[in-house]
Amino acid sequence: MRTRFGRKVLFSALVSIGILVLAEGLLAVAGLPSTGIYAGNLVTEWRLKPDLNRAAQHVEEGVSFPVRTSSLGFRDGEIPADTPWVAAVGCSTTFGWGVNADRAWPELLEADLGVEVINAGIPGHSSHQGRAVALDLIAQKPDALILSWMVRDVQRAPIADKQAQAPKGLRSTRIFRWLAKRRRSPREASQNGVHRVAPKDFGLNYQEVIQAAFLANIPVLVVAFPMQDPSPDHLAVLKQLPVPMIAPDLASQHFFASDPIHLNPAGNLALAQALVSPLQSALGLIEAVD
Repeated sequence: MRTRFGRKVLFSALVSIGILVLAEGLLAVAGLPSTGIYAGNLVTEWRLKPDLNRAAQHVEEGVSFPVRTSSLGFRDGEIPADTPWVAAVGCSTTFGWGVNADRAWPELLEADLGVEVINAGIPGHSSHQGRAVALDLIAQKPDALILSWMVRDVQRAPIADKQAQAPKGLRSTRIFRWLAKRRRSPREASQNGVHRVAPKDFGLNYQEVIQAAFLANIPVLVVAFPMQDPSPDHLAVLKQLPVPMIAPDLASQHFFASDPIHLNPAGNLALAQALVSPLQSALGLIEAVD
């Protein structure tokens, strides 16, 4: 009896496992659940999918904007092979959420400077995730590096970014994610909790990237992205960094009416114009243009 019962249990277990494997495979073939424009686990590390060409998929205040990416997963063209270029690293406020790519401030800045500015903003990134992007770009030898993290760092979340763990075991399967119907943005903020990146860690992340840039002889400029409710502690950290720091002051009309984080087209233009002269002097781009 016991042997027969054990065989039944084993058979049922094997059938269940087979069904789960089959379901996982079918979901993989169907690309479900979709991670949208992102590649990665959406909890600890993610970037934009490479070679995206999704028109009119995302909407900001009733207006859709397309998302197209390069082979490296940046909202821009390919990195120039033999001409000067600048890397702009940040979150969705660098990416240009809500506007077309040619209306995001890195592209507008490029037009005014006459030097390629690669838009390497990744929506949802704090300095915790963004430092890996910056280090990868430093290896590509840009002529200058613009760092603009802070908006996501100061956001509140149940746990800090450095404590977040990638899903493991069953939680990492497509079946679990499909059943859970998790369709939120990466590291979605909450009203309560701790800063996603504490001021001390915020400074350490910047220092790591700045040190790597210095060793590669790449000048760095830090942009304190204009926020309507900035964190004094995080701002104080930026002011203590050993590199030039720009803190543009933009009015509320430069942001989307229902989105106090992201700049509207006029705001992106205003920010780009505010950066032209400081970049030319701080990064030596006058010589690069000449």
